[in-house]
Amino acid sequence: MITLGTLLTCCLLVATAAEPKNLDRVVTKALVLSNGLDWGNWGPAEYCEDGSFAMEFEVKFEPYSILNTDETAVNAVKLYCSTLELHPTGYILSSEGEKGEWQGMRVCENGFLTGMRAKVLAPRGVALDDVAVQDVMMECDYGDTVIIGVDSHARIPDGDWSTWARCPNGSAICGLETRLEDPNLVVDDTGITDISMYCCSLDGLRRRRQ
Repeated sequence: MITLGTLLTCCLLVATAAEPKNLDRVVTKALVLSNGLDWGNWGPAEYCEDGSFAMEFEVKFEPYSILNTDETAVNAVKLYCSTLELHPTGYILSSEGEKGEWQGMRVCENGFLTGMRAKVLAPRGVALDDVAVQDVMMECDYGDTVIIGVDSHARIPDGDWSTWARCPNGSAICGLETRLEDPNLVVDDTGITDISMYCCSLDGLRRRRQ
């Protein structure tokens, strides 16, 4: 027999599981691509733990091959988070395609990630291979350095870089959301088609610690 107490306990567990994470994050700006495509579905928006920001990133990439006529290029983006004291707090990942290999961490030597752009191949029509996002470039500490996700330059054909999307002063990247087109046996596959990142306030964090 289901009692009132059982129902209340069940409802409490559901409510607890549904609570959003990182309630203390102060998002200052959403960074979006100027050339992202609308294919596929957005994955979940993921955020670094409260008090931490993205300092490294990594791209999952399927290399081009003359033996494969259906390339997908970028299949995922991962951000690695650290506190202001440079203590790692783990990584965040939105959606992930099944193809490709992780290319290794790209590290900001000074500061956090504060800007992003991506190379995107525009739609090529039914007769040619679409790949969407081909590479990701990140800016560290408001332009101090720039790091790129994919070392290989054998990209045929080459897409165009989006304009830079940058965090406001006093903010750094703290969240990630990617759009993925799932594999399809009938139509052309792509992989990641669009990227959004989120900036969080460094000043707000410092004020709470004072």
